[in-house]
Amino acid sequence: MKPANGFNCVEAKLSLLTCLPFLTSSQESPSSACCNAVSNVRASALTKPELREACQCLTVAVGEFPNLDKDRAIQLPKLCNVDVGFPLTKDIDCNTQHVSGYKSNISLSVPFIQNQNTRLNLSVKMKTVFLSFFTLLILLVFTVTATKPSKGLTCEQEKTLAKPCLDYLTKKTDAPSASCCNGLKKIISSSPTKEEKRAACKCLREQGSHIPNLDKDRANNLCKECKIINDLGCQK
Repeated sequence: MKPANGFNCVEAKLSLLTCLPFLTSSQESPSSACCNAVSNVRASALTKPELREACQCLTVAVGEFPNLDKDRAIQLPKLCNVDVGFPLTKDIDCNTQHVSGYKSNISLSVPFIQNQNTRLNLSVKMKTVFLSFFTLLILLVFTVTATKPSKGLTCEQEKTLAKPCLDYLTKKTDAPSASCCNGLKKIISSSPTKEEKRAACKCLREQGSHIPNLDKDRANNLCKECKIINDLGCQK
C-alpha cells in the first residue's frame, strides 16, 4: 500500500528494522541508524492524506503482534529527539480519527484528549498523531520480521530490495547499480535453505511477470553482472 505522495509503507518498515535490537532489549539505546529512520519516516508523512494512509497501512497488521518491550517502544521517539509529548494510545480508528497535515486546518479527534469546548493547538495534535504513528509502525515491523527466521525476508522486503535493479532489467541503464547488487546479495544471504531460495525465486518471478518490458537475458545474467557466485538458482 503506497500513498500518493511521500509515505511508503514497505520502505518505512524496512528502514525501521534497525530499531529492533533496542526494542527487543538486545542493546541499551537506539542506534543512530534507528533514529535516522524514525526521523525520515516522520518527515515522509506530513500531509493529511499521507498520515491517514500511514494509519491505515499500519493498523492492518497490529491486531496480533509478538511480545516486545512496549515501554521502549513508547520511549523511542523521545530517545531519538522526536518530541511527541503524550502517552501512548493503544487503539486508533483511522476512519473516525480526522488527521490534518501542517498546511491544513486542524480538526483532530483523539478520544483520550477530546473536549468539545477546548481547541487544541497544532503542535499538541501532531505530537499525539506521531506518537501513535511511530508506535504502530514499530509493532508492525516487529510482526513482519518475527514471521521468518532471524535472517529471513518477506516477499515484500525482497521486492523492495530488488527494485533498484529494474532500470538495468528494462534497459534504462547499461549495468546494474551498486544498490541493485547489494539488494540482490542481501536476498541471497537471507535465503540459505532450499525452501527459502524457492520462495525467493517465486516472489521475484511474480514481480517480474508484471513488468512487460523486462529483459529475460539480463534477468538471468544479473548475478553474474553483480559478480555474485552463489545465486538463488532461479533459472533451474
